[in-house]
Amino acid sequence: MNMNKQYIKTQMGTWEAIWSEQGLYELNFPKEDILASKPADARERELEKQLTAYCANQKYSFDSICVDFSDYTEFAVEVLKACRQIKHGCTSSYKGLAIQVGRDKAYRAVGSIMSNNRTPIIIPCHRVLGSSGKLCGFAGGLDMKSSLLEMEASR
Repeated sequence: MNMNKQYIKTQMGTWEAIWSEQGLYELNFPKEDILASKPADARERELEKQLTAYCANQKYSFDSICVDFSDYTEFAVEVLKACRQIKHGCTSSYKGLAIQVGRDKAYRAVGSIMSNNRTPIIIPCHRVLGSSGKLCGFAGGLDMKSSLLEMEASR
């Protein structure tokens, strides 16, 4: 599979985006020592624009960002698409997502899918909490998860 890397400098640091022909394949959390790259095409320019706005707590929309769901199971794609619908400033629970996709008892599987989400922020797995409202696992760390939720609540 042919992949293209893009580096996007934001207020949170420089994100690495990995693109396939089908769309955004992976988005990696900021690293400090990477230089931004010039967007190669319209989809890269759009991601740069929207991610930069998101990180600055400004108006943004990831709706036009096409995500490459290859290498996920059908169930994982259902869960990730349901997660993508969680609006800015809102949260859901692992159990809530399981119920939403018609698999009421599969909340642990939903947690596993969230932990393997390759495109955080675009698919906002940071908005998924434990049933008690407790912050649970996040690839970027619980401090980042908390910071993202606080930032979103402030707008």
